[in-house]
Amino acid sequence: MLKNKKYADVQATKRTVKEVEKALKSHNITHEPIDYDAFLFSASSYTILTDNCTIDVCNDEITVNEMHVDDINEMIEEVLSVEIV
Repeated sequence: MLKNKKYADVQATKRTVKEVEKALKSHNITHEPIDYDAFLFSASSYTILTDNCTIDVCNDEITVNEMHVDDINEMIEEVLSVEIV
């Protein structure tokens, strides 16, 4: 049972990372390349770096510069407020 939960957590994180990556690209926000190989090794969290932000993803939870955001749209707003200054 625990392995199934761990697998589900990894898949949720991977799915969220893909959504974050898509949103960043659609707003032309530069970020470091995403290494999806990490998910082969059961990574249940992932960090994405932009020029001025650190985006942490764990399952479907997202934080930007250690501040929790509710969804992808709020994440983009936070990143743009820092990146465009």
